Amino acid sequence: MRDISSATIFSNRSSIFLFICLFASMSVAAPAFAADTLPALRLEDYLKRLEYDSVPFETSARGYYLVSSSLSNGKKPTFAVDTGWLITTLSPKSSAGLKSPNERGVVLEDSLLGEVTNSSFVIMDQLGLGDARFLNQPARVEKLDLSFVRAPCDAMLGLDFLLRNFCLIDCGERRLYFRAGAPSDDLHNSVAETLRSSGFIAIPIHAGQGMFIEAQVNDQPVRLLVDSGSKFSMLDGTQVSRLGLKFAKRQQPRTGTLIPDDVEGITVGVGAIGAHETRVTTIKLQIGSRTWNAAHFGVVDLRAWGLGTTLRGVQGMFGRELLTQTGALIDPAGRKLWLRPEGAPR
Repeated sequence: MRDISSATIFSNRSSIFLFICLFASMSVAAPAFAADTLPALRLEDYLKRLEYDSVPFETSARGYYLVSSSLSNGKKPTFAVDTGWLITTLSPKSSAGLKSPNERGVVLEDSLLGEVTNSSFVIMDQLGLGDARFLNQPARVEKLDLSFVRAPCDAMLGLDFLLRNFCLIDCGERRLYFRAGAPSDDLHNSVAETLRSSGFIAIPIHAGQGMFIEAQVNDQPVRLLVDSGSKFSMLDGTQVSRLGLKFAKRQQPRTGTLIPDDVEGITVGVGAIGAHETRVTTIKLQIGSRTWNAAHFGVVDLRAWGLGTTLRGVQGMFGRELLTQTGALIDPAGRKLWLRPEGAPR
């Protein structure tokens, strides 16, 4: 296996400090890179030339982006790649045998979590993804139950891992890319120029406690969380009046009435989030230069997901179905969401 990423452990007399920097400033020395053109060269082949490794997503009935793994404790959890999940998480069963920072006699510090010593975190000594091996990766331990339905995975690959390992998430080809070090400025600029010259649309990502993009819904400004963990794109129920949302109706009303019913469903979140009634609306959506005249979004009370508190000012989610349909390439560290050109082969 190839070592991709490793935390550095420093000893200071009686204490050992484990420092993990999510926003590393290190650059990998590289020659000048010439821009290529896609799809003459497949994206996978192009990124491989630039020293990115990758693993494919597995398919699931609910369309989750799943990757298989192996841990030093002998467990082989299936991770969901979730850009809306802040901290990489293992279920109690998957984390069995892994030690917390306290048990290892270390203090874990990083730019996102601060100082962590409590037992709700463990350190993954070796995390294997395909032929790559990641060393000393932190993970929170938490139950990943879903109300009413079976959870599709027993671990979550969160935003911290994606940033720390300079990941790219290809939602069109369904691959997760990662790199041993930060791309140099030359390399980063070359990739951006290659994508632009190949018709990709660059959408700026705003970083906070999550990744957000600016959009227009029915010609009104909306901030959307880029969330590969959400099966569908959603708008918050508090935005109905401001955005002039109208709800989809059943083609045939239920027996005993001539009044069509709203199309309704249930959106299920992990753990305490629970299950919430969801209605469907059709909207005009604009993101960058891309316009959808009839995009379908769910409408749900998103307070259970922390919107309006933890994620202030966010009115919805840009979910997995649109990420997949647009063949999006998500670059968390580079703060870009790239949308493939319409009709581009994959």
